[in-house]
Amino acid sequence: MSTTTSWTWTSTLVAVVTAALCMGTAPPAFADDNHGDNHNLGLHIDKAEYKDGKDKLEISGEAFNNAAVSLFDAASNAAIATLTADDHGEWKYKEKHPTAIPCAVRAESAGQTDQRDVRHADEFAGGCGIAGGGGGGGGGGGTPTGPTQPKHTFNLLMNYELGMHCTGFEFSYCCVLPPYNSIVAQLVKTEKNDKFPTLLGGDPNVGIDPLGRETVVRDGFNKYVMRYWHDAQPRNDGRGAPQQSTLISMAEGNSLLMWNTKFDAAAPDAGNNLVYGAYNGSTGVIQGDGSYAGANDNYANAWYNHFFIYVDPATPTAAGPNLEGKGNTGLEADKIRLGVHVVYPENTGAGLQPLGPGVVGAGFENVLTWTGETGTVVYSQSKTVEDLPVMLTSPRIWEALGLPLTPFEDTINFFGDPGAVDEGSIRPYVRMRAQLFDYATGNAVLDNGQPVIGTGTAPIDIPNCERCHALGDGVSANSAQNGRPALAALAQHEPDF
Repeated sequence: MSTTTSWTWTSTLVAVVTAALCMGTAPPAFADDNHGDNHNLGLHIDKAEYKDGKDKLEISGEAFNNAAVSLFDAASNAAIATLTADDHGEWKYKEKHPTAIPCAVRAESAGQTDQRDVRHADEFAGGCGIAGGGGGGGGGGGTPTGPTQPKHTFNLLMNYELGMHCTGFEFSYCCVLPPYNSIVAQLVKTEKNDKFPTLLGGDPNVGIDPLGRETVVRDGFNKYVMRYWHDAQPRNDGRGAPQQSTLISMAEGNSLLMWNTKFDAAAPDAGNNLVYGAYNGSTGVIQGDGSYAGANDNYANAWYNHFFIYVDPATPTAAGPNLEGKGNTGLEADKIRLGVHVVYPENTGAGLQPLGPGVVGAGFENVLTWTGETGTVVYSQSKTVEDLPVMLTSPRIWEALGLPLTPFEDTINFFGDPGAVDEGSIRPYVRMRAQLFDYATGNAVLDNGQPVIGTGTAPIDIPNCERCHALGDGVSANSAQNGRPALAALAQHEPDF
């Protein structure tokens, strides 16, 4: 179909960079219990104190940047904990409700030693002192009583909340489920180099995409982006079609025919109302214009036609409408219909994000976007319910929304040689991945010398339940358990249960 209303999706980068450098006169240094200001000299215990009111032991100090610091009971050599100094050389140990505390603590790091009495240690119930002993220098024989430091500075957690199995509970209708898999992620900065773990959110000032979504991770003055992609399961067991790569990004034409499946998309009337009528013996069907020539006259666009969004007059985006549920007037004229006014290019998802790297046409990159305080919200319309808000992703989540994912890599060439894709080629899960990059330079962010990459599982399959659930008794010809007694024994646990 063609329509007189059009929206041009152009990337508008709003860059607001504010730098504030405050310089003043440093206060004088004072000696404290014979511990001078030796921050540049390596190891130093600044504080060792037991707080009776909070029943908490606190020990802190300095060491060389990122150096390991081991704490011991100075009298018994019992090990207390091993910590890692942060990028500024600062370290801190806290323990609530300790079972024992030292009267004095000794710290060892990089061949240096420092010792300090624990203030108010005499207030600890039962008296101070940790039983143990050993050789010192490593706390020989002692057992650490404090918390273990996190292994990584960043944890990138990813999943998709929907499961593999969908069903209809009656057969009076037929459900055709479109490929729709989202990435939902959270980026956690652990307490390895900070006092507390932090859930990192979006930056509202830079990297705003045409729909007004935040794409840049804000971590103080540091800014990052998370680039995502998908990998098919490797067929390393020798079964199935030969595999040249695992990347899933250009599904259309390789393992999917959504945009190439023609469908007469909705044609609203002059007042932007959906038009209902008869089609192939059914009534109350959304009507198109009878033409299949429009860029949106395909299944990939048509299945969105009952969804719509609005422009928020208070905060219009570069593209106009938003995915935050704002500006909903309920007026037909104000509804921006998905798949009608918003046309989805090949290999893009519900939020116009690409399936993976290399997809062009929508002006969006394969970077996760921040859902903010509202979540991702669209509105739905039917013959009985109007202006129904549908939250597609919860608030404060990084996402790539409703991607047209299949279980097959781009190089499988399904439509070139369908016979090569046998049952052994079908694997029920896809690996979703995202990597952290510096926003300004584009360089990979390293943690312990390794790139920060999150991994999650996307359940995506075609109807072939028997491959995983059949018993391997030969009745189901396509069962992967046939001739494999070990796997068949595992499958038998299901009916036994």
